[in-house]
Amino acid sequence: MNMNEATTSERIIDCALELFKQKGFDNVTVNDICDAANITKGTFYYHFKSKDDLLGKFYTKVYDLNKQSISRLLSTTNFWEQVWIIVGDYVDYTIQYGHGILKQVFKANLNENRGTFSL
Repeated sequence: MNMNEATTSERIIDCALELFKQKGFDNVTVNDICDAANITKGTFYYHFKSKDDLLGKFYTKVYDLNKQSISRLLSTTNFWEQVWIIVGDYVDYTIQYGHGILKQVFKANLNENRGTFSL
C-alpha cells in the first residue's frame, strides 16, 4: 500500500470513528462515511469490503490492549491493582473510541470468535 492509500484508509477510519461516536455504529451508513471522508463509494470499497470490515481494524486495538494489560498484570501481585489495570484499560479504550465501537467488537466476538479477547 502506498502513502496515499494509507492516508485515505486512515482518513476513512478516522471519519467513521467520529461518526460512530456521534450516531452509533448501526445508525451510520457507508454513504455517511464517504460523505464525511469526502470520497466516493468506490474508494471506500477499494479499502474496505464493508462497514463491518472497517470495524475489524478496531479488533486489533482491543487485542493489543489485552497484551499490554497482561504485561502490566504480571508486574504486580496486588489483586486490586490488577483489577484496576484491566478495568482502567477498557475505560480508557471506551473513552477514546466510544462505547459503540466496543459494543460492536464484543458483539462480533460473540457471533464469531475473532480472537480479540484471547490472552
